[in-house]
Amino acid sequence: STASSDHSCGRSMSISDSLRLIEGAIDEDLQQRLIEFTEDALEQGRQGSLLGKTYTAPPNKWAVRLQSREMLQFGIFTHSNRVQDVGVLPMPPILTELVQVLVKAGLFSTQEPPTTCTINVYQVGMWLPPHVDSMDFARPFCTVSLLSAQDVVFGDEISGESGNWAGPIRMTMPVGSVLCVDAPAAGPQCKHAVCLNTARRISLTLRRLSEETLDRFEQQKIEKQLHREQAGARRREIKMANKQAKKLGKLSS
Repeated sequence: STASSDHSCGRSMSISDSLRLIEGAIDEDLQQRLIEFTEDALEQGRQGSLLGKTYTAPPNKWAVRLQSREMLQFGIFTHSNRVQDVGVLPMPPILTELVQVLVKAGLFSTQEPPTTCTINVYQVGMWLPPHVDSMDFARPFCTVSLLSAQDVVFGDEISGESGNWAGPIRMTMPVGSVLCVDAPAAGPQCKHAVCLNTARRISLTLRRLSEETLDRFEQQKIEKQLHREQAGARRREIKMANKQAKKLGKLSS
């Protein structure tokens, strides 16, 4: 029992050591501009004016139990934490500016800055269940919090339901803060869950696709191109064969 307790305590310390909360990292001017950008993009998304799947509304099956949020995704699309190479807008200038702030703060290297951003907009009462961000993203990743301070729970085991979560580590993310999440807190064993929001909140999670993921996407593009070329060649062969068959038919008659 003591050994198990020591292991659990050591594990919690290890997870805690891989979490870095920087309060006041985003100044009020940039916060306000990020909020205005998000509100404008939300409005465009709701009207269907944004490219592809840049905007997604919560599915009804989740929305009815408040397990949800509106999402804006730039640079890459994820669905249920699965990365998919489908159409979304690239990173706009204001998010590139935010990346530069995080790089200057030493949270990312200049050689490997975040290339994607997921903006989550939570209404009062919304929450997210225990999950692990896709391992297609490199670690660390960072989350910026705007509008209200809310809690997140980390741990290998998270208990509770409907946003009322309990786990080894519970953190409050203040307005204007950045939470940097590295291994082991970033998974795959350790999960995190967003607690029930007591006020409206905007979070911006900035991540970089891993080299393995980029290589996989590149290979998929090559395979798709090859498939298109092969399909085109087959169509041309069939067309030629039909022409020849018609010619032979005319000759034989």
